[in-house]
Amino acid sequence: MPRARTLHLAATAVVLAIGAGGAGCEVELRGIDGRPVVTDFSSGMPLVGACVVGVGGCDGVPLPMVIDTATPLTIITPEVGATVERRTVRLDLLATGPTGWVPRARFDGIALLAPAGRAGVSAPTLGAILGGDFLVDLALRIDVRAGELRFFPDISGADETHNDTCEAVVRASPAGGGDFTLAGGEVSFVPTRIVLPVCLSPDLPRDAAPRGEGEDGALVLATGLDVTVLSRGAWLRARAAEEGGPVSASELDALPGIEVYLPGMATPAAARLGSLRWLAIATDPLDEAATQRGPCAELLGNRVMTRDGTCMPGSACHCAGSAFHCAAGAAVELAGPIPVAVVADEEPFLQALRSELRPEAPDVVGLLAMGALAPLVTDLDYPNGRVMFRCRDLDDPTCKVRPAVATPEDRERLIDLGCALGRQATGIPY
Repeated sequence: MPRARTLHLAATAVVLAIGAGGAGCEVELRGIDGRPVVTDFSSGMPLVGACVVGVGGCDGVPLPMVIDTATPLTIITPEVGATVERRTVRLDLLATGPTGWVPRARFDGIALLAPAGRAGVSAPTLGAILGGDFLVDLALRIDVRAGELRFFPDISGADETHNDTCEAVVRASPAGGGDFTLAGGEVSFVPTRIVLPVCLSPDLPRDAAPRGEGEDGALVLATGLDVTVLSRGAWLRARAAEEGGPVSASELDALPGIEVYLPGMATPAAARLGSLRWLAIATDPLDEAATQRGPCAELLGNRVMTRDGTCMPGSACHCAGSAFHCAAGAAVELAGPIPVAVVADEEPFLQALRSELRPEAPDVVGLLAMGALAPLVTDLDYPNGRVMFRCRDLDDPTCKVRPAVATPEDRERLIDLGCALGRQATGIPY
């Protein structure tokens, strides 16, 4: 049962940075033509053109719509002070064709919030967010550098099949859920948050053996943000992992001040603009129950099993006790500097998000923006509760995808398939 979390809808001066809890809906899939929806990532967020029948964007000037996994609600942004109402509409996602704008995907029965009392409005006066209540019934492939996204009913293939095609498979069932207030009433919204286990600032790849350093954390995927967000405490701990010892808070306070709009917030949050030198997403092995070793230990395990196939005497190892072999989960490594907006530990949005996700998910320390994942092609497979990653450019030195490694024999097969780098391989040594 969803836990009560009350959100009050409010318009914001930044058209594409509004969010709130939303009600779930049954999406009737009428047609996806299979070709990509051309997407503008210049702002760091996936922005598409849309026609919302009866609301806007169908008069030859598409409605700008941002795809935001961290907003559980699909909403047409009202003018400041305007009221909104729930409406059921048809939604077309558009692309340019020989004779103008043509639909690439068409969906009926979409429940959203829109300005009350409007039969239709001019597209330039509005923006929109396609939120988790819509996405949760579909699969979405995001390719930032190609400027494309695709919709599917789901992503076919077992986890092991994707593992053997050099992808990192991360189990991530939609989490959260709760309630929001609308016109004096309370409406439930379904779980839509994607929580990813991360290792902040792990030790860098080098010729020496991996050491398993870094700071464990959990981030909510937020495709509608232009910069990754971390709490103050998490950023300081990540910096301490980089430096090998405590870091003074004065270093953080000396960073440039910025403002960041968080999902569901009508006013921006004050932040400091910092960075991470390295970021990893690392998960439990595919064939085991949750090991609860933590993301940094899973990253260490994948590096150890990929590099040597076994734990070497005297070196750091993820295996329990004196075991030389144990399975390691998949991992994704991304080189920085990765821009980070550092917000207060008591930031209300983060506090509310943690309350919403308890006890199913660990306390999150921030939000992972799409810009940090730009070197990857990312498949969000909501129906199957997983996210798959692969590097768009296999020669990109800033991106390394590590499939799960179950056994030494599994390692040899992955090396033969070109999915893993052994000790003798060139490039990233582990």
